[in-house]
Amino acid sequence: MKTCQICRDKKKVKTEIDEFKSCENSSDTEQEIKCPKCKKERDIEQFMKNDKQLKTCVICRDKKQQWKTKNKQDLKKCEEEGKTWEELKEL
Repeated sequence: MKTCQICRDKKKVKTEIDEFKSCENSSDTEQEIKCPKCKKERDIEQFMKNDKQLKTCVICRDKKQQWKTKNKQDLKKCEEEGKTWEELKEL
């Protein structure tokens, strides 16, 4: 059975998180995880929100939120016309 890229990324992040949990008692005090969006190694704290560990780092989440607020009307127009963002961008 083939899996999509998103599922593979989730599985990879889950594996990295499990590895981190198993290495908590190791000599390294700083643990890093690779963000699937920006592909950079970031400290584990960058992936935390409250007590929950998320898939993407805080920098990528902030960039996404800024982009969404900046393009809010364009996204709304896409939904109304039933077009994708790429189709609207071409116009």
